[in-house]
Amino acid sequence: MRQRLPIVLSVTALVIAVFGSTPLGTAARNLVLPRASVGTVQLKNNAVTGAKVKNRSLVAADFKLGQLPRGATGPAGPAGPAGPAGAAGPQGPAGVSGLQNVFTTGAINSVATRSLTAGCPAGKKAIGGGGTVLPANTPGVAITAGYLADESTWVARAREITATAANWSLNAVVICAAA
Repeated sequence: MRQRLPIVLSVTALVIAVFGSTPLGTAARNLVLPRASVGTVQLKNNAVTGAKVKNRSLVAADFKLGQLPRGATGPAGPAGPAGPAGAAGPQGPAGVSGLQNVFTTGAINSVATRSLTAGCPAGKKAIGGGGTVLPANTPGVAITAGYLADESTWVARAREITATAANWSLNAVVICAAA
């Protein structure tokens, strides 16, 4: 019997799912819970109170205009009509300006290890960088390091993980911004 219980439950769920939206399923549902069976008579005064409402289950659309303070937020719910805009926040910090990428290309040959730097021009500071091996499909060659050496210089390193006679080069880029 234990082995048949999951099958019986599965078949029952399938029958309910298939017939639930048919006229036969609607008639069966109306026998169990007749239409309009829950109304004001069943919902006595104060039947639903604040203590019975689960915290954070309501969304802004559940309230009348003006019932929520400006800028009140909660979990995302269905989109409702736009309300009045809230007060402006404080000014944020200044953004990055004067962006410039500086590229450096190394020699094309079959040297086993490489190190290459790219530097920012005077008056700019490095905010990032990277390196790449060309051609990109050179087998056995990998980037082994990439880092800021100082406030204006990016270092990229690569080496042959597996010895190759193929010619390859290391390229470095530093991303600079106004200091």
